[in-house]
Parts: sequence; structure tokens; C-alpha cells
Amino acid sequence: MTYVNFRIWNDHSKMRVLPVKLSRYLMKLPGASIKGQAPSPATRVILQMPPGCKISDLWRVPPNAASEKQLKEWEGIDNNLHSFLAKSIPEALQHTGSAAFDEHLLGVQAVLRHWGAHEAISKAGLFHSIYGTEGFQGFKLPFTYRSRIRELIGERSERLVWRFCVVDRFTVDQLVAQHLQASMEGRDLREQFKCLARAELGRFEVEFKDSEEWLDFVVLVLADWLEQVEGAAEKCNMLYGWGVGEAWMYRREAYRNMAQLLALHRTPEGPLAQAMHAQVYAVEPQSTRRLHQPITPPMSDAAKEAQQALASVHE
Repeated sequence: MTYVNFRIWNDHSKMRVLPVKLSRYLMKLPGASIKGQAPSPATRVILQMPPGCKISDLWRVPPNAASEKQLKEWEGIDNNLHSFLAKSIPEALQHTGSAAFDEHLLGVQAVLRHWGAHEAISKAGLFHSIYGTEGFQGFKLPFTYRSRIRELIGERSERLVWRFCVVDRFTVDQLVAQHLQASMEGRDLREQFKCLARAELGRFEVEFKDSEEWLDFVVLVLADWLEQVEGAAEKCNMLYGWGVGEAWMYRREAYRNMAQLLALHRTPEGPLAQAMHAQVYAVEPQSTRRLHQPITPPMSDAAKEAQQALASVHE
């Protein structure tokens, strides 16, 4: 069993670190049990996790503020979207994490809703890897599907999905670090919010129209990884060159920076994203905490050749 500390806040507090009723945890997590009581606001409670349960599972349950009406509305919205995924994605396909690809997509959507993200970001979470990404080439729809996906989830959501799929992640991480540094120093980031596309796509500029869209994107990126890292660390991944447990090292500093950046600039997602980041990484074994992998290994022959070409420029 794993014991996890949570601080529970009442409905009137502005600092609702984990806005989900304990009863909902227990309904969603058969075999869990409570150690201690929560009779008053800000009382510390220890939740005993059942075997096989992950911290990310706790963040997939609906937010406490969601009414039955809201849950029904989400169900109606999701039926069409989930149907599309079920028809488009083979059940046996494995993503980076321990769950099948479609389960991971559903999980990211659920985490984003728990954080209180705009529904456009939650829809993007459900489709975030649909065109293939720098880190995932197992299943992808061609970019010629953009208009169809746009009709299905809306322009704002599809713009986030497309950017998630085409970007060079290291350039994203550099921009996150620059934005965080400027914020810590009390400066505005006057530069335009631009990253580069991954090498095999041509390294063209990928621009975000404003800081709001940029932070929408950061919310999506962080939710994607926090939902899957525990599962990814349970097994080897030959494409990434990971042994068991080594998924924890992937973009470690970048994800920490994202959590800090969102805590500074986004409400309501920021504090909750930072809390989830802290809780997920708290269960990482000590043996991998000094390991770092800032660069995504090439996932295809085209990516390998593109990286080799870039590396040879100054030879």
C-alpha cells in the first residue's frame, strides 16, 4: 500500500488544493481507505492507495464543483468525440504510458477537467496526439484531416492539437524557461511566443497568437505527461532508451518549470497543476531522481536523418 497526504479544503476556501470529495475518491478507487478524519477545513488526511493505483488516478475523477447537470453536459459532448476515437484507434495500440492510447487520451481530458481548464483545452486533451508527435509515432492521422478534426472539436482546440503534434519539444522547453525567468524577475516576456517544428517537418516557426494561447498549450503539455509518467516508468521503452523507472528523467526540469509557470500565471489550473506535479513526482524512487533526459530521441527514420543533418551543418 502507498500512503498519500492530502490537505482538504472547504468549499468556501480560495485555496482548494484538491477539490474532490473523499467519498468520490473511494467510489472511484475500490480498496482505498482513509486514515484519519476530515472534520474541519484544511485538515490533513492520509489516503491509503490500493495496489496498482496511481496518483494520476486521483486526478481523473470529476472536480467537486461539477454539478450533476455539468456531468450530464460533458457526457453528451463526449459521446460523439469518444465514438470517433473508438473507431479510429486500434484498442491494442500502446502509448508511452501503461494504458492503451485511447485510455490515455481519456485520462488527459479528465485531468484537464479536474484542473478546471476551459472545455476547449479539455477537448484538445482528448485529441492531443492525433497527428503523431515528436515523442509518439505509433498511430497518427494525416494532417489532411485537420479540417475534419476542426469541425469535430472546434478551431481553438484543433490549433492546440496541431501545435502539440508538430513542435520540437526542446524549443518549447526553452521558451518555458525564458518565460519563467522573466516572470521571476518581474519582467514581461516581450518576445513573441514562438517555437520551432520538429526537424523532420522542416523546423518552421510555430507561433502562438498570444500569451493566453501559449499558456493553454503549456497546460495541455503538462497534463499529458503527469497523466502517464507513472505508467511509463513501470516498464522499459526501447524507442526512448529507457529501462524500468527511467521515464521519470524525461524533460524533468521542463515539467517542473511548467508547473511553476502555470502557478504564477493561470487560474484555476495553475495551483492544481503544481499540486499534481508535486504529488506525482513525490512517488518517484530515489534511484532515478538524479537522472535527466532533456531531448526527445528520434521516433522515426526520418527524424533520425533530420537530426543527423542538423548535427552535420558545422562539420
